[in-house]
Amino acid sequence: MSHLRFGLVGHPLEHSFSRNFFSQKFEKEGLDCSFFNFDTVCLEEWYDFIMRNKDIKGFTVTYPFKHDIMQYLDNLDASASSVGAVNVIRRYEDDTLSGFNTDVIGFETLMTEAIKGKNINHALILGSGGASKAVQYVLKKYSISFAVVSRDRKNGDMSYNELMLNGFDNYCLIIQATPVGMFPDVGNTLPLPYHSIKNNDVFIDLIYNPEKTVFLSEAEKRGASIHNGLKMLYSQAESAWEIWTR
Repeated sequence: MSHLRFGLVGHPLEHSFSRNFFSQKFEKEGLDCSFFNFDTVCLEEWYDFIMRNKDIKGFTVTYPFKHDIMQYLDNLDASASSVGAVNVIRRYEDDTLSGFNTDVIGFETLMTEAIKGKNINHALILGSGGASKAVQYVLKKYSISFAVVSRDRKNGDMSYNELMLNGFDNYCLIIQATPVGMFPDVGNTLPLPYHSIKNNDVFIDLIYNPEKTVFLSEAEKRGASIHNGLKMLYSQAESAWEIWTR
């Protein structure tokens, strides 16, 4: 097998652990493969690049392209179509590009561990982008009702101003699905009613760099159980590899 390349497309990418994860995997398993970051704000640039470079077998996709990249793909699998977002792309021998969503696998792995032994009826999702859509898909699967908070009211059930007024009282699972607080802007946090956190709440941040965001730190101070997105990253990445090699 000739040398194969895989990559990550998105912006910004300096926070990402994906390249290290796959590079270590390739070295450990003795695979003639490499993984690179394609940091861009222009998807046309990415599409031209992948079409010119035939040795590229697949890409993972991160913020802000999980939805917009779908227009460049020839096919979508059932999960990507249902979620309305793609985080894995496979290139086939005939140059067709197919989109998949392994975020749903990753988040399900993370969530089931986080809520183990707890009775979760109502969840709150912060953010309405591609990652949020995967979270919504999993919550529906587990029949957990949820509300979505968005900066733009038309993309969610409430605004952050409304959340500040209402608090977290009606929710026991709170999921942070935005890039706010991600490296290098580790001091940033959304405007949230931290004062209303209950000690039996479960807080999940899909961010994994830093390991503990301001969001998680504030929840931990008030007795909530906290979980970052590293387990989700590893789970969805292994699922991506299965897609690329099957």
